[in-house]
Amino acid sequence: MLRVALVAVVSLAQAATAQVVAVTGASVISMDGDGVLASHTVIVRDGVIAAVGPDEFIAVPEGAAVVDGSGLFVIPGLGDMHVHFNSPHDALLNVANGVTVVRNMWGMPMHVQLREQGRVMPDAWTGDSESWPVPTIVTAGALIDGEPAIWDGSASVGNAEDAAAEVRAQAEAGFDFIKTYSNLSAEAYGAIVEAADEAGIPFGGHVPQRVGVEAAYSAGQWSNEHLTEYLAGAQRDDSPWRVAVEAGERMNYYERMIKQREGLDRDRLAELGRLSRSRKVWEVPTLIVTKRTFASPTTKAELLKWDWMKYISAGMRGFWNPANDFRLRDVPAETLEAVEAWFVTELEMAGILYDAGAELVVGTDAPNPFVFPGFSVHEELELFVEAGLSPYRALRAATVQPSRMLGQKGEFGRVAPGHRGDLVLLRANPLEDILNTREIEGVVLRGRFFDRDDLNGMLEAAAAFAAEN
Repeated sequence: MLRVALVAVVSLAQAATAQVVAVTGASVISMDGDGVLASHTVIVRDGVIAAVGPDEFIAVPEGAAVVDGSGLFVIPGLGDMHVHFNSPHDALLNVANGVTVVRNMWGMPMHVQLREQGRVMPDAWTGDSESWPVPTIVTAGALIDGEPAIWDGSASVGNAEDAAAEVRAQAEAGFDFIKTYSNLSAEAYGAIVEAADEAGIPFGGHVPQRVGVEAAYSAGQWSNEHLTEYLAGAQRDDSPWRVAVEAGERMNYYERMIKQREGLDRDRLAELGRLSRSRKVWEVPTLIVTKRTFASPTTKAELLKWDWMKYISAGMRGFWNPANDFRLRDVPAETLEAVEAWFVTELEMAGILYDAGAELVVGTDAPNPFVFPGFSVHEELELFVEAGLSPYRALRAATVQPSRMLGQKGEFGRVAPGHRGDLVLLRANPLEDILNTREIEGVVLRGRFFDRDDLNGMLEAAAAFAAEN
């Protein structure tokens, strides 16, 4: 068979202009199973995987940019199914970490432009549209909440008519899905369900407190972010929270959380997990955001020393400052210490839901406090393994599962012919240790190869952007 001399490193300029990229001699983890295909070649032509097979059976096309994959493990590009894509450096941090597709949870018209453009950041964000590689993006519009809305800038709706009108407007504006939020009334939520069905657009997000998991899932909610309202739906009859509700006791968010944690009925939670499976709901636990947002002041003081902080702008650091976070302001330190234990419960809940058959998918909620764009995808993978998933199943939750969730099975998420040319080249086997997803030697994004030097350049540019903003 035709072979060409292997090239150890392909320059960015070469790969950017090449129509064909060939990764040769690699160990391929195709995600069609939990095995490793040794000494394989992957051909990417015009942004699509054209061939995968043993080296001796795959001819490397003349003129291809050849990447020596000897000693490397090739996996599909990773997905983050819950991000807030706010700045150009988010794109750099994601691509540098092997994240090739993101689901944006609070969008603006610019995100629709970015999705349609599909290659580079809009000039309005960067002033230089040719220099910023961007993951493939799927985006919601503004989150739809009730009155009062929890977050400023939300689409706040107080009745069914306004809720339906907002869904129609977002569908007409070209957003991919509707994001629901916690304070929606049952009436407004019902109108969203009906209007979304008429518009042919999925709706997902938070399960509203006044709706609950069972009603939301029966209505066809597409996804549940952060396992919202699972605790309320899985309480013992004698739980402290139920007792307090029946007594008419007023509780703030944290008191409610602590009492619900004490009253968790694990058997009931498993029942809800089976309901999730039967109703085809996608669970996006975002374990890392819970671990970080509600970390104690002592933990956050340590996080401020992390090297990753150099990628966080002064403006974002201000948002991360607990003194500026309305969710944490005026909360006693002892309460925060108690709430930090909530993460342990959520980790257990994710494992119970997974064992019950619920479909889990990786999402981070970056850039919430101390959740780092790109980097925290690997932290979430580690937490999935802590929750009880095997490394293969965790990796599947960041590759195959996002493609299924987005209705794009067969388009990305596997190293297979016909799939998008999104690959990550690793120096070690992630099936042996999920931490090895961090050992990135190169990334192929829609057929464009970036070597380790290129990725380091992206990180340097992201750090520079953060320093200037």
